[in-house]
Amino acid sequence: KKRLIKSKYSNSDTSDDRQNMMFPRVQTTSGYANPGYQPNNPYEM
Repeated sequence: KKRLIKSKYSNSDTSDDRQNMMFPRVQTTSGYANPGYQPNNPYEM
């Protein structure tokens, strides 16, 4: 049971970390291409 909970927690943590990492990554890319769209991207999302 403990192992399952840990696995689930790890999965959730990884997902959150992945999204967090993806967010700034997309922001940076969008900001680099369109500085005006950068602030709009996170706000809209």
